[in-house]
Amino acid sequence: MAQRFIKKGEFAFDVFLSHASEDKDDVARPLALALQEHGLSVWYDEFELKIGDNLVAKLNAGINGSRFGIIVLSKAFFAKQWTIHELNMLEHLWVMKNHIIFPVWHNITLEEIRAFRAWLANIIGLNTDTYTVMEIAAEIHEAIQELLMQ
Repeated sequence: MAQRFIKKGEFAFDVFLSHASEDKDDVARPLALALQEHGLSVWYDEFELKIGDNLVAKLNAGINGSRFGIIVLSKAFFAKQWTIHELNMLEHLWVMKNHIIFPVWHNITLEEIRAFRAWLANIIGLNTDTYTVMEIAAEIHEAIQELLMQ
């Protein structure tokens, strides 16, 4: 894989958090808050979207303005148009610009992920069946710190 060149000042956010609304209470909101506690700036819909906003424009700006992507993979995630739009954009950045994606598996199996998008099954993720949201946030924070020091 090509070496990743990450400039510290070129992004408005450290991470873009993509998730299905069904996973908001159990994973997405607690993860966004935990990442903030670790000092990361998080593009999360509840933090960034306001009445009257153009949803597509805000999502696109959030994804393009974030250093890393986090995707909460679940059955609900794969069933929604908005999350698929976000995934498609993150996938494009992953392929074209070596953008890094951190998958979080939530109530989903490797086989289900592979059936939907095989390339996602090849990225090491953390599973909410094994890790708490706080542990996931700490792991993501540590990975980002290591990447920024390269």
